[in-house]
Amino acid sequence: MSKRKRVSWLAIVLPAAMGLPLLVIGMVALVRAGRDVVRSERVEGIVVENSLLDIEGGVSVYAPRVEFDAEDGSIISFTDEVVTPSPEFEIGTTVTVLYDPEDAEAARVYTWRRLWLFPLAITTAGLAPSLIAAVVILLLRQLPPRPSKRAEAR
Repeated sequence: MSKRKRVSWLAIVLPAAMGLPLLVIGMVALVRAGRDVVRSERVEGIVVENSLLDIEGGVSVYAPRVEFDAEDGSIISFTDEVVTPSPEFEIGTTVTVLYDPEDAEAARVYTWRRLWLFPLAITTAGLAPSLIAAVVILLLRQLPPRPSKRAEAR
């Protein structure tokens, strides 16, 4: 295999292969977020605490603990799964909550950033290398064909 063909092949395959896992993860996260929006009930909840959580490496993060009245009249309390380095909401703040009435404990605070930012960022990170590979393919197709060894021998 010639050096040019090897480089061309690597320039196409490596970026696409690196981006594919991120693209799949991002697309799955986008589908799940969309499913949550469609299937979930929206209610107003109140931030009752900013829970301080210690994670690996001695890093402390905050997650809002929210209470809301469920469809059946019960009061549900949950700690959101999205954490931040400082409290995002003040105690007493009213927030929109998405929850499945059949699994109210799996509720989440609904903001654009909390629901869509991660899936879109990961999808974009996965799509970028594939776009680079596509551009390389287009640029390589613009190059004039190299004469074959047989043509050179004549």
